[in-house]
Amino acid sequence: MRVIIIILSFLFLSTPLIGQNNFDPKVVVLLPRVVEIEKGLEKKIEFYEEYGVDYQKEYLIEKKDSLLQVVLRNDSIPNSYKEHFINQIDFAPKLNFVNSLVWNYTESFQGILSLDFEKPLVIAGANSSFSDIELMNEFSQKNNADYLINIDSLIVSKYKRDILVKPVFTIYYQNENRVIRIDPYEYDQFNKAYITVDKKTLNIFFDDLDARSKILRIIKENGDSNKREELKTQKIIEEKRINILDSLFNKGKSIDELEGFNKDSILNTPISSLYTIIYSTNKDKCLAFFVIKKKWDYEGFGGVNDEINVIYCKKEGTSWVAEYQQLGSIKINELSQEENVKESFLKLIDMEFFEENSTKLNNDFWNNELFKESRIKF
Repeated sequence: MRVIIIILSFLFLSTPLIGQNNFDPKVVVLLPRVVEIEKGLEKKIEFYEEYGVDYQKEYLIEKKDSLLQVVLRNDSIPNSYKEHFINQIDFAPKLNFVNSLVWNYTESFQGILSLDFEKPLVIAGANSSFSDIELMNEFSQKNNADYLINIDSLIVSKYKRDILVKPVFTIYYQNENRVIRIDPYEYDQFNKAYITVDKKTLNIFFDDLDARSKILRIIKENGDSNKREELKTQKIIEEKRINILDSLFNKGKSIDELEGFNKDSILNTPISSLYTIIYSTNKDKCLAFFVIKKKWDYEGFGGVNDEINVIYCKKEGTSWVAEYQQLGSIKINELSQEENVKESFLKLIDMEFFEENSTKLNNDFWNNELFKESRIKF
């Protein structure tokens, strides 16, 4: 029992990453790329290392073989935690003040993610954090890691009579090959760890509450491999939908003559103001996007801005009848007229213009009643 307690009390993880793919998600926390320690903290750090690090370090090195046997033979320990223990034992020779601070992140992330996922694995790598995305990608692929948590800098300074630790993080998401910066936010209250020896207490304060929360939220939102694959598929569908709408948007702009439209106006909207139009499959219904100039005046300030009107029309014989009109908000932002219209046009994606989880056009979209019920807001 004592062995297990000691292991759990100092769960630090190491570089050797076992080549297994059954951990999901797999997260590697890397050592700080830059460490800045304020002068005058040498004795406090020595005190922490002597009483907070060296005992566990020496014990894990001395008992390595027997500890590995205990861990591997204990069927009650989940595989992800066995991986924790194995890496912790192998990493022991590298333990020092800075590395023991990283332990706080690997342990807390592992514990919290275990509440949401069946097989999460959070380990610490002996490598320093990367600043180059290509190196992050190479390392994550080599080690089957879904995420890399980089500590870009770790600033250790005096706080009251003790120590304040301030990390700056980035997280690399391998599935999308992108880096997410975690902007630091300062709190008046900090996470705190402490050790007490012979009535002498050393407090270590961590200014990382907001950063930890953001990191965990990113990992939880992207989920396990099934959800990540689902999100990847959705992203591909989304990109294809945008490409389809771009093509229809441009095609609608090139129409010179609109057979059956009243040349003077539709609901008092000049036909010359038509920007683009999109038809149903059988060409008996359409959405016409108009841009008109709208004068405005507010407390002595005024001008002319674009207003987007979206009109739903139905063909009756050879004529078009406007059945529904949605007035868009007046556009006073810095986008061009085309960007403003396209912004409204792309809202079709959220209006069931496509079949669910598909790039196939949804013919039910053009049903007059369903269209009205959708309460579109361009």
